[in-house]
Amino acid sequence: MNDLHFDDFARRVDAGATRRGLLRGVVAVGTTLGLAAGFEDAAARKRKKKPGKKPHGEKPHGPTPPAPSLCAQACSAGCSTCYQRPSGTLICGGIGSANCAFPCGTDSNCAKGQICTKSFTDRATGETSSWGCPGNPPGVCTSFTVCMV
Repeated sequence: MNDLHFDDFARRVDAGATRRGLLRGVVAVGTTLGLAAGFEDAAARKRKKKPGKKPHGEKPHGPTPPAPSLCAQACSAGCSTCYQRPSGTLICGGIGSANCAFPCGTDSNCAKGQICTKSFTDRATGETSSWGCPGNPPGVCTSFTVCMV
């Protein structure tokens, strides 16, 4: 580069170093980088499969509500609990208490007013629990108020 060309180059670089020139350069570089990043994000979003999306244009309708529990179907709303007997049948009632000291297989093994049950289900939640008695007897004598179905 000869002296004439160097002087001309130096004047152009020095003249372009104004605030407005710098701002234009920063904006141009920032826009270029921003657009490049935006295209990558858009492409990634298009590739990403959206959860719950159904094929053939079917629209998702949100979560499917759970089916009513067997307890809710068998017992009226006035009953809070369903009790399962060792035979597999259900009986509806209020909140009860079981006595693990009296294991049973049928109602005849229990004192008067008690019913032999092996588990209970909360009608509102559909959650079934066992009595948790040691030895896992077929059932335990349970006291509760029976509801009408």
